[in-house]
Amino acid sequence: MRRIAAILIVSTAALTGCASNTPPANSASAPTASEAVVIRQSIQTNHPKARVGVITAVLDMHPLAMVGEIDVTGLQSGDAVTILDSAENVVSHGRIVQLMADKVAIRFADGVRMPAVGDIVVRF
Repeated sequence: MRRIAAILIVSTAALTGCASNTPPANSASAPTASEAVVIRQSIQTNHPKARVGVITAVLDMHPLAMVGEIDVTGLQSGDAVTILDSAENVVSHGRIVQLMADKVAIRFADGVRMPAVGDIVVRF
């Protein structure tokens, strides 16, 4: 019994590691409106089929965010999305949970930091 307990403790320590809850030093903030325009244009140029939007609201108690300024053509509930900061670093990932005429709701996963209003959302 002690051997099993020891194995569980070692396994748990190995899986959880020494992770810190503080964001890394290179975690940038959400882009400004002008930075968002440049990032959107860059993504659309390099990935013409990508759909790019901007987070307009975050409901952190239920990891949900509203994404506006996005062409919903071809998007489907369940599509994977990537959330980027002002330095185009990945903040988090998520999935579309609801489509509307000109916006989508996404459920996001834990990431480098909490997604924020202004962050860029991309469906590649």
